[in-house]
Amino acid sequence: MENNLTYTMNGDYMIPDLKIEVPEQPLGKYGRMRQKYLKEHRPILWNQMILEEALFPHLLEIEQAAQSRLEQMMPELASEAGATEALKARDPMKWVGLMNACGYRTEDLKKPVIGIANSYTDVNPGHRAFKQLVEFVKEGIWAAGGIPAEFNVPAPCDGMAQGDGMHTVLPQRDLISASIEAMARAHGFDGMVFLCSCDKIVPGMLMAAAALDRPSLFLTAGSMMPYESDQGTTFVTPDLKESIGAYNIDQINEETFTCYRENICHSCGTCSMYGTANTMGVFAEVIGVCPIDSTTMLFCSSAKSKQARDVGERIVALTKKRVRFSDIVTESSLVN
Repeated sequence: MENNLTYTMNGDYMIPDLKIEVPEQPLGKYGRMRQKYLKEHRPILWNQMILEEALFPHLLEIEQAAQSRLEQMMPELASEAGATEALKARDPMKWVGLMNACGYRTEDLKKPVIGIANSYTDVNPGHRAFKQLVEFVKEGIWAAGGIPAEFNVPAPCDGMAQGDGMHTVLPQRDLISASIEAMARAHGFDGMVFLCSCDKIVPGMLMAAAALDRPSLFLTAGSMMPYESDQGTTFVTPDLKESIGAYNIDQINEETFTCYRENICHSCGTCSMYGTANTMGVFAEVIGVCPIDSTTMLFCSSAKSKQARDVGERIVALTKKRVRFSDIVTESSLVN
């Protein structure tokens, strides 16, 4: 459409040169009363209504002119190699404006945007640590020249979801995968970091990473600490199940069982056994998308915090080099 409008610049804003007139409308008694009330008591709302009436036929022309003006003002933002897919694929004026509303600066938006799929929750020990670890990931992303964009997904605990709860756990794997894929495509993230630990969350996020096929790295929360009893015996997660059986056949008393029940699951982190959570975490390490030792490292170690920062830095480097998930997870890596 040919742009027949003229504009006056007011700083960085374009003001269309339009003659604003009150539209002629047949108004009844109450319509005239409302118009009179708005003019006298709500002048701002009245002027807004009149402006909208006048601008409506020209909205497409105004939007095209605004787009052209933005490209003139910020050509490096619209065409730079490191500009995000979101900026290239969508209306940059809206994207830049709304990202500024989130606290990002316009100069930040020249950098790769790294989506962080965080599965933090208060009610799963394998995922509770992500509340702190995500901050180290973000630090690494900023330091390496990217910008972090965190969002969240569910993280059910299989150990807690017994009985009827088990009917809802497996479906959440697909829910997590679809939610991440939808969010990442909607916002056009350039690269992805997946924070996951437990049984259905790691597979769900691997499914999402494969579907998106963007630069991707994983980080697990690390392992739960063992429990050392006053007698010097070391207990890990499977011992809780053994203690339940021992209590049911009266091999241990109520006091001992209470001590085991409250202490064997001794900290946050994945259950200290080679169950599904640790199996899938190690699988992610072996295929090359998760740092080695991420799964078996204690959740509270300083090494885990450093590892999280390393992941943030590394994903920016992979994104700038356009190393996709499918470049790392190949047939040979899966055979290995």
